[in-house]
Amino acid sequence: MSKDVIIIGGGASVQEGILSDLWNIIKDKEIWSLNSVFKVMPYNPTRQLWVDNSFFKHERDALVTLHTQGVKLTTVEYVTYSTLEFIQKYKAVRTFPKTDNEVFFGRMGLSGLFALSVAIKEGYDRCFVLGFDFGSVTNSNTTHWYQDKIKELNIKSNGAGNPGIYLNKGKLKEEVWDFSYYDTWKNKIYNVSPLSKIPNLNKINYQQFYELIKDSDGINAAS
Repeated sequence: MSKDVIIIGGGASVQEGILSDLWNIIKDKEIWSLNSVFKVMPYNPTRQLWVDNSFFKHERDALVTLHTQGVKLTTVEYVTYSTLEFIQKYKAVRTFPKTDNEVFFGRMGLSGLFALSVAIKEGYDRCFVLGFDFGSVTNSNTTHWYQDKIKELNIKSNGAGNPGIYLNKGKLKEEVWDFSYYDTWKNKIYNVSPLSKIPNLNKINYQQFYELIKDSDGINAAS
C-alpha cells in the first residue's frame, strides 16, 4: 500500500465531491484540512494546517480543542507559536528552498503550497489535493465551497467570495506558477479539480480519485 494524504482546501470544486459521497468514501483515510475547512467537515481531520497568524488568533480556542481531540497541528515558524510545543512548526520561505530545513509556501504565502511542501518533505507517496482551484471555476463570485456558512460559523477568510484576490488586472496572477515548484514530484500529486486554474498539476475527476484511493493507507483522527 502507498502512503497517501488527502489535502482539502476551500475551492468550490469540493462541492462536486460532497454530492458524490466524498465524506463517507474518505472517512478512514489520512486527511489534512487547510484553514477553516475543519469547521465544515463532518468529522475531524487527521491534521490541521495554516500559515496566517491572524487565522490562529481568530481560531485559537478551536485549534486547541482539535489538539486535545488528537488532531495534529502544523504551521509555519512564528513568534506567536514559539512556546506552544503542541504545534508542529516548519520554517517556510517564499522563494524556492535552498536548504533541507526549509519548506516552500510561495510568494502569496498559500496554505496549499505549504501543505504540499510538508507532505513532500515527510515522504508521502501520493498527495491528492481537493479544492485547489485558484479562484472561481464558474466565473462567478463563488470561490469556496463553504462560503454560505461563513457568518454562521464565524469563519475568517479574505478570499471567500472574492475571486479578485487571485487576479491582476483581470488576468490570473502570475504567482499561480509557484506550483511549478512541484514539477519534480508531479507524478505524486493529483489535483481533484478538472477545472482548476492551476496549470501544472495532474488533474483528475472525483471518480478517478475514488478509484485511486481504494487501497491507500491512513486512518482519520478521532472525531
